[in-house]
Amino acid sequence: MTQAAIQITETPPLPGLKLVPDLNKALQTLATDFAGSSDPAALAGPYMTWADTGNMLLKRRNAANTDWVVEGALLDFFYSRTSVVGTVGQSGGIPTGSVVQRIENANGMAIRWADGTQVCISPAAGYAHGQTWGFPAAFAAVPTVSLGMAATNPRIATHGAPSTSSVTVYVWDINGSSSTGSAPVTAYGRWFL
Repeated sequence: MTQAAIQITETPPLPGLKLVPDLNKALQTLATDFAGSSDPAALAGPYMTWADTGNMLLKRRNAANTDWVVEGALLDFFYSRTSVVGTVGQSGGIPTGSVVQRIENANGMAIRWADGTQVCISPAAGYAHGQTWGFPAAFAAVPTVSLGMAATNPRIATHGAPSTSSVTVYVWDINGSSSTGSAPVTAYGRWFL
């Protein structure tokens, strides 16, 4: 893979020792289009492709030859040993980072996938009546929230209206009184839309 000018100069003199290497570079560029981390816009023509290895995206030059249009992610990116677990990212809805990311902090754990799915899990102790759980990672839209019960005594757990960053938990005993028991909480949603 190379990134070289695809047009050979016509300005004389053009000695054979310069022509042959320049022609070989131009032909290699045409055979592979462009590949590399630096933008080859000055060398490209309309509809030429560029394997942008810096951002792991396949790009195609527009008809006016004024900008690169993202065609998609480079396939080998998804199968690399080093790209499966790490920081996920996206650009215009196209994944640009790893496949899965784990985030842990005092508020629990979040797992993000490259397709935009995110799951947040509260710390093991859960939350008591009236406590607000700040998600370990924010959502792009209001998530779906689910509660469990870890207590030995029968209790009922519900939650208030969630936001993209938190939800308030309510726990009652079977008599309808607020309870000191706690409930583990899970939120499901998207980290990008």
